[in-house]
Amino acid sequence: HKLIEGGDSTSSGLGSDFDKIVSHMSPSHVQYFQKWYNALVLEEKHSMKRDASDQFRRSRASPLLQLAELKASVSQGEKASYMFKFETIDKEVNLLALTGVKTGDRIQLRSEDLSYQINCKAQSVGTNDVEVCLPQGRIEPNVLRRTKWTIVKSQGSTLF
Repeated sequence: HKLIEGGDSTSSGLGSDFDKIVSHMSPSHVQYFQKWYNALVLEEKHSMKRDASDQFRRSRASPLLQLAELKASVSQGEKASYMFKFETIDKEVNLLALTGVKTGDRIQLRSEDLSYQINCKAQSVGTNDVEVCLPQGRIEPNVLRRTKWTIVKSQGSTLF
């Protein structure tokens, strides 16, 4: 309080105890601490800006996808599933190169507004498309159609 805000016994609310606690600090100690503290504040601000710009770059690294077609109904044991094909909206974008997702990888489909996040497995991955198998009833096909999506590799997430 004394070093950063220039506080004293009155503003600290500790009265004479405050002066006893901080009396050992010489003006050179105060000056050193303030320089050190200011350096930490600058480092934190820089780190936050860097983290935000890295996060933005990562979020744009996965191109936007849209549902291209409901490929087929697939039976997996007792559960019926559907095979969905998603394609990149921008056909100039190389999905494989940007995401690093390969056939068989666990992925997460994320709606553009992040209201939906679906863990699944990439059944096949092409330059501009990815096919996934989702259990029937997991999400309405109309939601899949009207929403723009991104994909990211999952790190050990559970599949359904």
